Amino acid sequence: MHPAPRTQSQLRPLLEQRFPGRDGAALAHGVRGLVPMVQVPPRGLWGRSGQPALSTLESWVGRPLSAAPSIDTMVLRYLAAFGPASVRDAQAWSGLTRLGEVLDRLRPGLRVFAGESGPELFDLPDAPRPDPGTPAPVRILAPFDNVLLSHADRGRLLDDDLRKKIFTQKRHHQTGRPRQRQGRGIHPPWSRSPGDTGSGAVGDRRQDPPHRDRGRRAGDC
Repeated sequence: MHPAPRTQSQLRPLLEQRFPGRDGAALAHGVRGLVPMVQVPPRGLWGRSGQPALSTLESWVGRPLSAAPSIDTMVLRYLAAFGPASVRDAQAWSGLTRLGEVLDRLRPGLRVFAGESGPELFDLPDAPRPDPGTPAPVRILAPFDNVLLSHADRGRLLDDDLRKKIFTQKRHHQTGRPRQRQGRGIHPPWSRSPGDTGSGAVGDRRQDPPHRDRGRRAGDC
């Protein structure tokens, strides 16, 4: 996968040549599961598709990976992109547990809000927070779009009856089109927590243009 990205079918014969007598398909699956990888764009184009091409993360970002990555930095990057978010939201996105300890450690440098459904919501202090009355245009969300998968509480984006029509028991979902009336989380009325001296209501991060600034912040963390 260096210097050029490769599909899994291209990877198999190379691995079989490197490890004679081994199953190339099994080796390729092992590489995908154990080596930090990036699926490079484009995955598909209008009117046609193709196999995903993979590159090593080191090749894609152009620098070596940290031997001891910081979980604090990971959580801050998550909040930069998807905050305000609860502990359960961060755990659903990352697949990790016990992130409450991390957010408690980061609490002094974060804004903390009282969520509409109860759990505390954490955010970066200087993150963009559009007014709850900001108009939200229709958005077509593709399968596995992060806006649908990055929170444990999807009720902030989709009413429960609509969610059941989109998500299956296997967690797969059809393409969604949350609108202002159906996706109540488009303008979530989160209230300020006791002792918080900042602004009160919080709006959704996926608005235009503020969400573009949030994307830049996520890359800077």
